[in-house]
Amino acid sequence: MKKKITITAMSLLTALFLLPINGFAYTINNEFNLGPNEGSSQVANNQYILLHETANETATGRNEAQYMQRSWTSAYTAYIVGDGGIVYQVGQPGYVQYGAGSYANANSPVQIELQHTHDKVTFEKNYKAYVELARDSAIKYGIPLTLDTPYNQPGIKSHLWVTQNIWGDHTDPYGYLSEMGISKEKLAYDLAHGFTDKNPTTSKSKPVVDPTRAGAANPTLTDGTNHAHIDQFGEIEHANLHVAGWHIANYKYEYIFIMDYNTGKELARVRADGIYRPDVNQAYNTSGNVGYHVSFNMRNFPNKKVYVMMRATNDPEGNTKGGAQDFHDKRWYLNIPQR
Repeated sequence: MKKKITITAMSLLTALFLLPINGFAYTINNEFNLGPNEGSSQVANNQYILLHETANETATGRNEAQYMQRSWTSAYTAYIVGDGGIVYQVGQPGYVQYGAGSYANANSPVQIELQHTHDKVTFEKNYKAYVELARDSAIKYGIPLTLDTPYNQPGIKSHLWVTQNIWGDHTDPYGYLSEMGISKEKLAYDLAHGFTDKNPTTSKSKPVVDPTRAGAANPTLTDGTNHAHIDQFGEIEHANLHVAGWHIANYKYEYIFIMDYNTGKELARVRADGIYRPDVNQAYNTSGNVGYHVSFNMRNFPNKKVYVMMRATNDPEGNTKGGAQDFHDKRWYLNIPQR
């Protein structure tokens, strides 16, 4: 790191209760700052503020900060927001961080990770700090408070935008935010305006309408032994078809299929890495990472009526060799337009 950060009692007190530009106070924790000669010494160009989410429900914000501090040579960001709105600083703002590929890194003075939690109280505090930190960082570096504008325009950008315009395969943070009831449109509005009495984090009188959760109230699928549910199914950004839910079945692998509603034939499949779902484990007295969230390219299914099949299997290729259990959920389907 080019600049050494020295923490005195007074500076720590100031850092712990930093009052940002817009007057919304969030907590900054400097325990996990990179030390001298750690992190990049390259000053970043003031083009983008990059938004991420950790995609690790088993880790607290503090866990993520500790991991980044230990593993900074592989990846790190300036900030991680978690644990109820605490901002953990790891990298030095204004300098290159390793979070999104060389070009995006070189043009982003601040990159921010958001803790992946399904605790609604924790999420609301995290989300508010996440948005206000992004706003404050953008204002500090003279970057517009716009979200995912075209390639040659500066602004606040998602990791998905980096994937679509520069490089990579990440789609965060939209899938996770959508799971928590935050649409891209609301995120853009919040980044532009901040939070006031007229724009609370969430609103009981004007809830966020998320079409990707249209069938989330469907009853759980069960055959008496195995259980499954689709929590989210729909487009979250530019032909990114997102599917999230859970499946309890005693097999080694989980695959999610997109199926043709009319023919019953497979259109695509993807192996789903398990996601920790303590709410499901508690409800069904089970253990393990029974959740999933995966993405497909909608452009591969033009003019198709599609639904989701969930398969638990012992076959690493996602077929039925060695035993498998399927749930077809034709109650929730989508008509995919031509793109």
